[in-house]
Amino acid sequence: MATRDWQKSSYSSTGNACLYTSTPDNATIRLRESDEADTILTVTPTALLDNGLAFKAVLIP
Repeated sequence: MATRDWQKSSYSSTGNACLYTSTPDNATIRLRESDEADTILTVTPTALLDNGLAFKAVLIP
């Protein structure tokens, strides 16, 4: 995957702990960490939103 496809979405002052995102189309979102660039999580926008809402419900009852 080309470097230009990825956008840094978070910053960490502890070195390689940044999160990168890529949206190759409207149906998928790709996530990877800077220290494991070959490990890529691919999800749909709906699945990512559902998981975010589920985490929020657990963390903020």
